[in-house]
Amino acid sequence: MPNFVTKDEFDAFVESQNASALQKKNRVLERMMNQQREATKRTVRESYGLDVEKHINIMSPDFSVARFYQECEAACRSGKFRETEPLAAFGALLRMGINMVANSWYQLTPTVYEQIAAITPSSHAIEPYAPMHRGGKPKRTAPSEPTKEQGLIAPFDIQIMNAKFTAITSVPEEMIKWDQTGQIQERVMDIGPNMEQYKDAYLAGKFINSSTTQASFDGELIPLSATQPKTETSATWPWSVALLGGGKTRLTTYTAFTQQMIINLDTLLFNQVDANGNKLVVNPDTIFIGSGLRFPVRQLMNSAWYPSTASISSSTGLATGTDTALGTSHAENVLKGLYNPVESRYLPAKAYAIGQAHKGLVCQVASGLSVVQENPMSGDSFNKGEIRFKAQQYWEMDWLDPRFWALGSDGTV
Repeated sequence: MPNFVTKDEFDAFVESQNASALQKKNRVLERMMNQQREATKRTVRESYGLDVEKHINIMSPDFSVARFYQECEAACRSGKFRETEPLAAFGALLRMGINMVANSWYQLTPTVYEQIAAITPSSHAIEPYAPMHRGGKPKRTAPSEPTKEQGLIAPFDIQIMNAKFTAITSVPEEMIKWDQTGQIQERVMDIGPNMEQYKDAYLAGKFINSSTTQASFDGELIPLSATQPKTETSATWPWSVALLGGGKTRLTTYTAFTQQMIINLDTLLFNQVDANGNKLVVNPDTIFIGSGLRFPVRQLMNSAWYPSTASISSSTGLATGTDTALGTSHAENVLKGLYNPVESRYLPAKAYAIGQAHKGLVCQVASGLSVVQENPMSGDSFNKGEIRFKAQQYWEMDWLDPRFWALGSDGTV
């Protein structure tokens, strides 16, 4: 009997791969945030003689904002704090607590972008990237014959510049001061998780974007890719049937999701070539889908028997070929567990693609999340009596090479 991988074995493999991607993402973020967290703790310890995690643990069920404000008043009257104004000390310390928790929540926010893009740290404003083509292919060499050199084509002119992403949230100081349930500060701390959710939306937009279709989020267009090499002249890059060297990243036309279309896309990637025309050896392991395809894909990935009324057709990777008369009656589901489904809230509902996870797309992170409070004695904080926080982080996502993915539909069909 053929030695098929069982569903449990495949699920365990996928889980380990996803865990590895999440761990890498968290390692990159944690390294950047630890420095900021330690600086925050040191500032509070030196200025106020307090341990942030012990005295300002705002996630503790015993923590009371009102009681903490009263403690700040008492500390100011006794001269324990440098500030003589309780609101200044209260605001500064509360900011420290929210900053710490916002960063923690930021790291724990469930996202999917790390299952699609490679997560890399960045230490410069602009990062250059090398080509992803195959090189050094062996050649038969006769005795005393010099080895034939197999050089790469000229490197892609790919550079990704980090962008600044910011958000401001505000709340009347009375709502914080008299918040007995903790719900208000939780909403304030959403400023951290919201940055991660925006990355999910940003990745979906970058993924689906082309020169003819541009995604948007919260009323703002997601930028088109800025990394199209000069050697690629396709007007619809990154989704094209005519890439340099003969590569393709889509079928002739976008087609509604079916089992046969997945087979066609897989065949396209199986035969994928780089800009030199060499086999790129793409091993698709992920299916990236919008919300409308969550349950059809789950059924396709989990059915023991062939979940279709049509038999399989041979495929060239561009169009359906000859009917093989295989499938339907009492047939095994050869697609069972073949791909890890990644479901995005931000892709168009009917969009779908398959590809190799962590190949082709990169998310470079240049800084940890920073949350700072506006001076209570200036700006809108003073005029309106608000407590205002600003979140900021530097990062960017873009394509290195789309040949590791094939798009079946951009959601229009």
